[in-house]
Amino acid sequence: LSRASVLFSDDFNGDATGLSTTPSGWTLTQGNVDIIGTGTPYDYYSGNGHYIDLNGSTYGGIATVQTFNPGTYFVTFNLGSSVGGAGGVDTASTPKLTEVCLGNSSCVTISLPSTPADWTSQAFSFTTTVVGSLSFASLKDNSNTSFAQDVGNILDNVVVNSTPLPSTWTMLIAGFAGLGFFA
Repeated sequence: LSRASVLFSDDFNGDATGLSTTPSGWTLTQGNVDIIGTGTPYDYYSGNGHYIDLNGSTYGGIATVQTFNPGTYFVTFNLGSSVGGAGGVDTASTPKLTEVCLGNSSCVTISLPSTPADWTSQAFSFTTTVVGSLSFASLKDNSNTSFAQDVGNILDNVVVNSTPLPSTWTMLIAGFAGLGFFA
């Protein structure tokens, strides 16, 4: 029986906090990101350790150093609203946009309100036909550019799982059908 297995996991707790700091195991793809949370003035989601402010100060983006072969992957992560920033840096009600991609799969854009909110649990299946990284990017909302660019959606608990091959499922179903027939 083939099971999905964890291929990549990061909760950012092993990274030192800092502004304009790239977490280990990741590369910067645009702008910069901040590692914030416990022990910083920017602990928006207390009790959750360290996490990533995807905007940094210039609409940031990160990608895994680890690459993934062609195939289908199941990606889960927590994404939280920007919560308005420290001292009301960003008081606009404009939603913050985060784009998630894996290899050459279709990207997913997630919009969260720029107000205090709990974490949202996100789960997506991505199919790539080329070797590629998992990436997260903060997108500029073209409808309103007045909000502070240094407060973005908050990322944590990223996990990438493999998915069983379709042929494995076919064989498994055929096996159960055969057992049922013989019974």
